[in-house]
Amino acid sequence: MQPPEPAVDISAADELSMLIASLHESEQRIDLLTRGQIDSVASSDDHTYLLRRAQAQLLEDAAAKNAHILDALPAHVALLDADGVIVAVNAAWHNFAEANGFAAGKDDLGSNYLAVCERAGGPGQADAQHAAHGIHTVITGARACFALEYPCHSPLQNRWFELRVTPIEGGRPGGVVVMHVNITSRRIAEGESEELQRQFADLLMNMDLASVMLDLEGRITFCNEHLLRLSGWRREEVLGADWFSTFIPPAVTLLKERFNGMLEETITPGHGEHAILTRGGDLRLMRWSNSLRRSASGEVVGTASIGEDVTEQRLAEIRLRQLSRVQRVLSGISTLIVRATDRDSLYQGACRIAVDSGGFRMATLLLVDADQARISLAATAGKDPTMIEDVRQSFADPLLASASLSAQAIRERKLVVCNDFTGDSRLTMSDSDLERGVRSLAVLPLLIADRALGVFILYSNELDCFQPDELVLLSELTDEIAFAMDHLDKSERLAFLSFYDPLTELPNLLLFQDQLDRYIAL
Repeated sequence: MQPPEPAVDISAADELSMLIASLHESEQRIDLLTRGQIDSVASSDDHTYLLRRAQAQLLEDAAAKNAHILDALPAHVALLDADGVIVAVNAAWHNFAEANGFAAGKDDLGSNYLAVCERAGGPGQADAQHAAHGIHTVITGARACFALEYPCHSPLQNRWFELRVTPIEGGRPGGVVVMHVNITSRRIAEGESEELQRQFADLLMNMDLASVMLDLEGRITFCNEHLLRLSGWRREEVLGADWFSTFIPPAVTLLKERFNGMLEETITPGHGEHAILTRGGDLRLMRWSNSLRRSASGEVVGTASIGEDVTEQRLAEIRLRQLSRVQRVLSGISTLIVRATDRDSLYQGACRIAVDSGGFRMATLLLVDADQARISLAATAGKDPTMIEDVRQSFADPLLASASLSAQAIRERKLVVCNDFTGDSRLTMSDSDLERGVRSLAVLPLLIADRALGVFILYSNELDCFQPDELVLLSELTDEIAFAMDHLDKSERLAFLSFYDPLTELPNLLLFQDQLDRYIAL
């Protein structure tokens, strides 16, 4: 019996070499037997093995495909290894380097991109060094990605690029992809947009219209100089302040609800009028044009409003309406004077025209007796029968009549005006008149040769109803009434003197002969 053969001591390296040689020989044998038609083989347990020649071809095809994809990108793309050396670039990168006069290979394969950035000088030195630092942080894994916008102007045009750096191997330290994207169009558009916004802001600041912008809470984010001049506030006092508590009168309660409705887009922004409070507490009537402000994503971020001060315009319109109604009253009474044949029709007609054509709450005509010791009611017209009766009773009382504004106008022979019944101590019936809605009153004396024949009183439901322009026309009106009264008086006096003796007040010869002729005829 032979002893066993001693074991051969083969090192691991020798064993690995033997296996590689065996595999190489096996692949060559398979390739020979199949004439190069087989790319993979399968074992008895269905495991597929790709032959080395096929692996090489697959890798070559993948590299060509990736290179084709990189070349199709409009951005300038380069692959850097862990040392910052350029190992691959796309066609856009290479073409840009050639078009801008770089030496062959300087920004191409094999050059150290980090070193190029660090050595850069001139106006772009700071951006280049910032880029080098950012790329290094991504290579070492200190940062997941890096981006930088920088100018890269040429003699022919201004250009801007964005540098984007991302790791090649899913964020692990190592090589990186460096991409330069041309953002010139975007930067030009942004510049134009900023210029338009600046011009628009200048327009808002300098125009003679009030402009204000509010955020979602109703706080003021912008207001122009015209609004500040109009309201008397300073900019630092209103920016950030609540618009509704600062500028809106407490009596105006629906504006906040309307504002919320516009933000929720349940109410369409549009035009409207409302008053604002000035710093001194005065009111200014404004006509507003409202719109919504939106973010870049389309979300509502607040409102913008442009307003015109229409206070004077509205006052002018009110004055015009008041003057127009007085003109109508004046025209009507002028016609009445021509047609009136007696005092009663003149007095009552004047009061009726003032109420019907002039829109006054009530009109009253009072007369004084010959010695001006007593005031009596000659005619009245109005829309409230109880008020008419109260006026009759008040002037039936000599004590009240002597203390009234009518007595004052007769004594002083000039008009007396009360444009606000609240708290006026001169009024004898202010409480009852206020309950009926009367707010203003004008007492106009009827004068002939500086002698007061009586007064014409007009009552109105409007505050500050009787203004100077209107009082001028009303004075003309009372002058015509006084003239008509004097004319009727003289006509009656002439008729009396025609038929009666002024001394005995008995019929004169002319009236006696006329009556005698009538009796004879009968």
